[in-house]
Amino acid sequence: MEHFISAVVQNTLFKLIAGGNFQVKDVANKLGISSRTLQRWLQNEGTTFKKQLSIVQKILAQNLLQDRTLNTAEVSFLVGFNSVSSFYKAFKKWTGVTVKEYRLQAILKTNSINAVI
Repeated sequence: MEHFISAVVQNTLFKLIAGGNFQVKDVANKLGISSRTLQRWLQNEGTTFKKQLSIVQKILAQNLLQDRTLNTAEVSFLVGFNSVSSFYKAFKKWTGVTVKEYRLQAILKTNSINAVI
């Protein structure tokens, strides 16, 4: 049960982000505990709410960016950013590549997989 709370927080965040209510208080409320208790439990696992939120946003962004019908502003909003420029900065920090580079890599990867099939 080493990172049990982190996993529960991430799972809860995946469900809450789309609704726009994904602050620490929202997650704690969903779990039936206080915000402070949630923060203490995460601290005991060597992490923070902010780190867990960042992990979930990164995973969601990477998945959504592979959908070519969504533009970057839509992806930014769907993963919880109010500003596209903040999303661009965060994505570059998470992955080491820009959104444009990531999308290009995803397209090339898809095309190479389709070429093999």
